[in-house]
Amino acid sequence: MEKGDISPATLRNYIKVVRLFCEMKDVAMTWKKITRGLPKARRFADDRATTLDEIRSIIEQPDRRIKPVIYTLSSAGIPLEAWNYLRWGQIKPIETDGKVVAAKITIYVGDPEEYFSFITPETKTSHCLQPCSTCCSARMGSIKS
Repeated sequence: MEKGDISPATLRNYIKVVRLFCEMKDVAMTWKKITRGLPKARRFADDRATTLDEIRSIIEQPDRRIKPVIYTLSSAGIPLEAWNYLRWGQIKPIETDGKVVAAKITIYVGDPEEYFSFITPETKTSHCLQPCSTCCSARMGSIKS
C-alpha cells in the first residue's frame, strides 16, 4: 500500500472477503482489532464533471459515431459502462404540443440499480441516436429494442 498500488478502500474490500471466509469456516477472529489498524478510506470519488470545452473538443473528432455517445452520456449524466446496455426502446420522447422537448432514458433496465434520467431534444435527434434509413438500416438487425 505504501507504493500506491492499492487504495485503503480496496484493502477494506479484501478484508471483507477474508472475514466472510472465516465466518463461513467458524474461525473466530477479533475483527475489531484487525480493522482498527486499517487506514481510513475516502467515501467519495476523485472525479469531476466534464467541462463544456472538453465536450466540444471530443465532439469535433472526425468519427461521427462519437457524437451521439457523448451527447447522451453528458446530457443524461450516465456512466460510460451504461452505454453498452442501452437499447432503442429505453429512450422515450416527451412531447408538448406535438414537439419533442426532451426524452426519458432508462438506465440498467431490469437491474436492481435501474434508474431513469432525461436527455435534451438535441441529443434525441442527434445523428444515429434514432433509427434512420440513411446509415442505420444495415445495422438495425443487430440492435435489440
